[in-house]
Formats: sequence, structure tokens, C-alpha cells
Amino acid sequence: MVLYSSPGNQEVSEERKLDIMNKITDRIVRHGLVTPAIFFFQMGKPLAFIGSQSVFMASPFLGAIFDEQLIEDFGHVMSDRENVEVLLTMLEEKDIAAQAKLKEAKEQLKLEKQRKKEEKRLAKESRQKDK
Repeated sequence: MVLYSSPGNQEVSEERKLDIMNKITDRIVRHGLVTPAIFFFQMGKPLAFIGSQSVFMASPFLGAIFDEQLIEDFGHVMSDRENVEVLLTMLEEKDIAAQAKLKEAKEQLKLEKQRKKEEKRLAKESRQKDK
């Protein structure tokens, strides 16, 4: 159990930082909370270090729900404002990709509906010719 930690106590590898930020951004995008998350992280950027210390302080309680190592690593990652900026950039990029994917899916659905409508029209014309 982590009771207190400071950013100097443990260095989180770049790979682990990116992994944590990917997990966070994926979940935010999946739940459609991109705008509130960007707002939250932008407002909290000046207080990133204090927020990370709050994560360390709450880690005994959060440890009942989440992996303690993940909580500690998240605290270390969020203690640096540059990492918050990287997180925001990743979040915006993933949101753009998700929006493009959604737009493509809507276009495919629209084309499928048009194709089915055309098939019904042709089937109806065929039946009328048979009579």
C-alpha cells in the first residue's frame, strides 16, 4: 500500500506513461466524455502536482477498486504538466479518429439503406411485370 510518494521517488518509464495515457484516453473516448475531460484537464493543468499528490493521498481508498501500482504510476505521470499536455493531445487525436470512424459508419449505413430501398423497388417492379 502506498501512503505517500513524491515524483522523485520513482521514475515511470516512457512506455508505461504512454500505456497509462492510452488507457485513460481510450476510456474517455469510449464513454463520449471528451469535451468534459479536455475542460477538466485544461483547468487542472496549473494544479497538476497538487492533483497528483491527492491521488497518492487517496491511493489506500482507491486501491480497493483499482490496481495500486496503476494508481501510483498515474500519480507520477500526472505530476508533470507536460504529461497533461501530451494526454490532451492524445485525447484530441483519438476523438478526431473516433468521429471519422463514426462518420464512415453512418455513410455505410446510409448506403446500405439506399441499396435495400433500390432492391425493394426492383422487386416490386418485377412482381408488377409478372402480373
